[in-house]
Amino acid sequence: MGLRWMGRYGAGLLVGCLAAASLQLVRPAMKDPPHEALLQGAVAPPQVVRVFERACQDCHSANTHWPWYAKVTPVSFLVTKDVNRGRLFLNLSGWQHYSRGQQLGYLSSMSEATRNQRMPPRMYTVMHSHARLSAEERQLIASWATEERKRLRAR
Repeated sequence: MGLRWMGRYGAGLLVGCLAAASLQLVRPAMKDPPHEALLQGAVAPPQVVRVFERACQDCHSANTHWPWYAKVTPVSFLVTKDVNRGRLFLNLSGWQHYSRGQQLGYLSSMSEATRNQRMPPRMYTVMHSHARLSAEERQLIASWATEERKRLRAR
């Protein structure tokens, strides 16, 4: 009788399911450095830090909260790639290690990206509604970044 009972497409479906199941054995390393406070060395009010913790830290810090689907191949590779890219571009956990010039540049980028709604990315907020920024929160980040730039320049 063999696989005849599965019908015309059953064997392909079976092979596909077995392949998908075996892929779950291959996962990227989700490396998290030790958790650190965000924006160490910056003068950031608690409400600003809370916005960064809620909307930014998963991709831009060592404090990533990996969702369940980040452990499912092939999605795990995409999520890990995004987090690694986000940390490489800006790591809020390592703020104190950036030079004054880098901090000034990042502050400009933060202000511009949040004002123009490029951050957090739409694809991220579709899956993580908690990361959406209100108009007030966008203004809060932009105002803070402007003030922090002034403070850094005055040093």
